Amino acid sequence: MRIYFVRHGESVHNAGNIHQPLDIELSERGLKQAEFVAKRFQDIDFDVIVSSDLMRAKQTAETIQQVTGKELVFTELARERYQPSVFHGKRIDDPSLQDIKATIEQNIRDPHYRHSDEENFFDLKKRAKQLLEFLEARTEKNLVVVLHGTILRYLLVTMAYGDTYDWDTFIGFAMFVHLDNTGITVCEQRHDRWKLITWNDHAHLGEVD
Repeated sequence: MRIYFVRHGESVHNAGNIHQPLDIELSERGLKQAEFVAKRFQDIDFDVIVSSDLMRAKQTAETIQQVTGKELVFTELARERYQPSVFHGKRIDDPSLQDIKATIEQNIRDPHYRHSDEENFFDLKKRAKQLLEFLEARTEKNLVVVLHGTILRYLLVTMAYGDTYDWDTFIGFAMFVHLDNTGITVCEQRHDRWKLITWNDHAHLGEVD
């Protein structure tokens, strides 16, 4: 199996450095990014598009579908991490959120701790495993999967370590790598193991940036 992971195009809140609620649309720039990445897939042989059902991913996936004519399947498993609702619509550097963020970080290794209604590390680890199992169970061998930056990082660590990794392993990886909007990351399953083939290919963005 080969999977082409695509982070969605730039959203309105990405552009404003704002914490995102679930459904935020692509910015004008993000729509252009989606068009350019869709053209990349005109010349790539794949079978189906699987996408997060959140608006910014859905718009990106639908653009790829319009260009390629491939079947499009949505799943909630590919959604972005759900942060505390008090964060939504506020700037990432908002001073009023810093104490909450510090408390969450202090308790990040506690599977029972949640500040309020957010997904914690253990929730996301479980969902990433479920998403991987969902993808592996599909009959198609070449998939385009449109999703979000954080859940993609969890998914890739799950591909590498199964469900044995801890917070320190995850955050070490997450802080090391960078993902551009509509960057393409390619993984292949070989002899029952996943291999990272290409990371964050964004050559198509030369026409946008």
